[in-house]
Amino acid sequence: MLGLEPNLPGGMADGNSLGPLSLSVLDGSAWEYPDASPQRREELRRHHESHTRGFLYFLSHDADVPRTIRQELSRWGLPRGEFADTGHLPHQLYVREARRMVGERVLTEHDLLAGVVPADTVALGSYHIDVREVQRVWRWVYEHPEPIGTVFTEGYLSVPVPVYGIPYAALTPKREDAANLLVPVCLSASAVAFASVRMEPQYMMLGQAAGVAAALAASAGRPVQDVPLGLLTDRLRAGGQRLQVA
Repeated sequence: MLGLEPNLPGGMADGNSLGPLSLSVLDGSAWEYPDASPQRREELRRHHESHTRGFLYFLSHDADVPRTIRQELSRWGLPRGEFADTGHLPHQLYVREARRMVGERVLTEHDLLAGVVPADTVALGSYHIDVREVQRVWRWVYEHPEPIGTVFTEGYLSVPVPVYGIPYAALTPKREDAANLLVPVCLSASAVAFASVRMEPQYMMLGQAAGVAAALAASAGRPVQDVPLGLLTDRLRAGGQRLQVA
């Protein structure tokens, strides 16, 4: 079910998917978001907010929900000291994945599972491959001694990976596309690989790498694809960035 991770500062808890159910909206509307107009994106944001509020109300009030769950959820509320101007829910959607660049190199699931650390590594990744559920369906599951009917979550993927390297070439566009662009967030990666890369600590490391590379490219008047890799990695190491697996 929807799980609560307590013991956060201020007596708060984090609500996330610690089981087969979560606050995710599984009606397919998320597919629209990347190419939607600003107006449609706002409609989708309100749709997700309404789903979240309604689901939490259902779990804490509806008689069809087991009493123990209703009692536990009723002990909690939205954080009084946060997001006061937006009804105590975040003012922005967490867009987990949308459009990504196809650059000089595409980082893939195979790279992550093999723990590949390319020669042009500018940051290390380590978070597991984490893909959320796509839809829930009813299906018979063949258990002993008789099949049982259950709700089955399709699309969910959680796979551990070793520490791997994120190459500089995944931050740079193809030469024929652009010479003055660096992409540390919507970088060149497959959907499965991006499910690991997409964590804030890795974004911060990639942002640092992109910033240093941009400064080197600008000072030398070079395309970003021609930034001296040795100089870039030396600058990153001098700033505390780890580029090799211990």
